[in-house]
Amino acid sequence: QRELLEDEVPSSAAAAAAPVDSAIDTGPKPGARPNRPFDRIVTLFVHAPQGRVIRGDDLVVAAEKVGLVYGDMGIYHRLVDGKEDEGPIFSMANIAKPGNFDLRNLVGLETPGLSFFMTLPGPLSALDAWNSMLPVAQRVDLLLEADLLDESRNPLVEQTIAYVRNEMRQYDREQERQNIRANW
Repeated sequence: QRELLEDEVPSSAAAAAAPVDSAIDTGPKPGARPNRPFDRIVTLFVHAPQGRVIRGDDLVVAAEKVGLVYGDMGIYHRLVDGKEDEGPIFSMANIAKPGNFDLRNLVGLETPGLSFFMTLPGPLSALDAWNSMLPVAQRVDLLLEADLLDESRNPLVEQTIAYVRNEMRQYDREQERQNIRANW
């Protein structure tokens, strides 16, 4: 684990270590979700191997390498470029309660794993969101030398990836049908 990340110090390490709360309200934080209902959550997990934990400094480096933005709720998000106000495509949270990452205590931050999740409907089609979340989770898994698991916390295999991809296509088709009905 250390040889993959040790030679790289995140350029945002100083910013990440700054207090999460600011005395000046600058409006919504990156990743704030619009107040719209969702009907589905799709999840992947990245777990540290048994007997190990994911350390805060490694987590920040991995998140930065894959382009995630720290923001709303004290977690990381993938946003649509130029349309950040539409909410996250997907987010990455701590699986340990309360689910956020306290970057003020980066040295003491340790977690047994991460949860990648997307809520549907979101700013992209379900299939596009899945195709965005999956490679990021896979890359974080590699960077942290962890275990990538599906929603049932079983190892993620190609058959499950294909199944979820098909579910996302079906979800998108149903959303299109509902939109057509609503516009009649």
